[in-house]
Amino acid sequence: MPTREWMTNDYYGAGWVANKVTERTTRTASHIADKPTAIVLYRAGTAQASQTVRIELSGGVSNAGNVAVANMQTYKRGVVLFGLPTFNVQIGDTFGYQGARFTVTGITTHSGEIQAHAERTQT
Repeated sequence: MPTREWMTNDYYGAGWVANKVTERTTRTASHIADKPTAIVLYRAGTAQASQTVRIELSGGVSNAGNVAVANMQTYKRGVVLFGLPTFNVQIGDTFGYQGARFTVTGITTHSGEIQAHAERTQT
């Protein structure tokens, strides 16, 4: 009879939480290394140290309340930044990516990973 991985690695034993944090951190580092992007966050107008993250588009484009500016529709586009537990990010931080400006609107903290959600507003 085959042995299941969770049984042989004692995932539900004394070291279970530490094992999961280490495993997720390792997977996050690999995920970032597959498509790394160096960004500089600005906090209250002050540049922070450059950090390496992975940036992925989130969801779709959302309408910014039917705001029309000079015959153009305003819309928002979101991205998610994936970082290691050392990722220094706060809601309200801004950064540039692919010629656009983004603002961090939310942060999700997991054991071994931080995800920052950001929105770009473009006209």
